[in-house]
Amino acid sequence: MHDLPDEPENLAILEGVLGLARAFQREVIAEGVETELHGEMLLLLGCELGQGYGIARPMPAAEVIAWCSTWQPPQGWQNTFELPRSRYPLLYACAENQSWIHALVAGLNGERDLIAPPLPEDFRFVRWLDGRTELLQLQDTQLRLLALGAELCRLAGADGLKAAVGRLQELHELHGQLMKHLHLSMCAIDVGAGLARD
Repeated sequence: MHDLPDEPENLAILEGVLGLARAFQREVIAEGVETELHGEMLLLLGCELGQGYGIARPMPAAEVIAWCSTWQPPQGWQNTFELPRSRYPLLYACAENQSWIHALVAGLNGERDLIAPPLPEDFRFVRWLDGRTELLQLQDTQLRLLALGAELCRLAGADGLKAAVGRLQELHELHGQLMKHLHLSMCAIDVGAGLARD
């Protein structure tokens, strides 16, 4: 569960496991629910049972009954519903963007090799967005984020690493806007057919 919000491949594996469980009429209990975000992602995929530090720390058996009588799920979980499959592309877009942003920031901070600037067509989500006029604002924000990331990579590669790092706040703000648009779109509209995974 640790990398679930950030890795599209892990999200695809989880989606597959949940699909198999449904096909065989089995209940799934997710292990390693460490954060509120983990729980939200599971709920969006239709998994309502889990265990992990995001729910409770280990406790003596004598304390379980009292804990059960007082525990309330986080507010974000209470407002999260299972997404229709037609909206899964937006969930994958969140993971795809998180993965890329984390890799870019780690590269600019010297924690790993700097990744090559991505091309818009390298993003499955950008290809999926093409021609969807109801999502033009989302598409514009995604393309601006990719352009800024490419600009920071070029800047860092031309001995402008300090200047590139100085613009990370701009990157995070634009990424925050994109995540907000994605979450609003997940809740507000029917986004059509699923995203091809290649």
